[in-house]
Amino acid sequence: MQNVNMVLLSVLAVLFLLFAFVDVWYIIRFLLIAVRSRFNKRDFRRHPYTEEELTKDFTNKGIVLPSDLDVFLHMNNSKFFKEFDLARIDMAAKIGFLDVLKKHGGFFVVGAGNIRYRRSLKLFQRYEIKTRIVNWDEKAFYVEQKMIISKGFVAAVMYTKIAMKGITTEVFIKEFCGENIPSPEPTAEIKSWSESLELSSKSLNGEVPPLMRRHSITSLQR
Repeated sequence: MQNVNMVLLSVLAVLFLLFAFVDVWYIIRFLLIAVRSRFNKRDFRRHPYTEEELTKDFTNKGIVLPSDLDVFLHMNNSKFFKEFDLARIDMAAKIGFLDVLKKHGGFFVVGAGNIRYRRSLKLFQRYEIKTRIVNWDEKAFYVEQKMIISKGFVAAVMYTKIAMKGITTEVFIKEFCGENIPSPEPTAEIKSWSESLELSSKSLNGEVPPLMRRHSITSLQR
């Protein structure tokens, strides 16, 4: 009996350490996405994507759990990022991004992200995340994500720049579509955001004089 108790205490201690120092639920959900995508993804080599299919919405559903809440009993801000992140991973897996990386090498990272919160989410509130590729340039894909609650209200919207490393977007497009199709036009929001990213890069590299930086900030505040 004493040995059984020791084993149980050891298991509980290991679980406590895992959940204290590792985001266990994130890893579990990531693995579930990877497994599920193997059965849901499209064979794009036999059935290439059209532009409309490549840029369509991918939908994920979720619910606000007690562990998602902040001290004000709303879903905390970081949880929005995590849910959007998992939705992007799910989209990438279903489209076949990982298959292309496996064949050609390289990898992708989040180069930039911008989120707007429009309404807080409460305990056990359900939501949908719609994720889609909006456009691309030589080095990155630009993704729009919307978190939608009851009556179709968009509670949050996020724009993400998925930067390619060691591979170009042209390789992906040729694999997905069978040819190098041109990128759709960016939305007004993404176009404006991309311009702000370019200005930020120039500023951080010291290419924009301080006076111009102050003028740009003042213009944005008007």
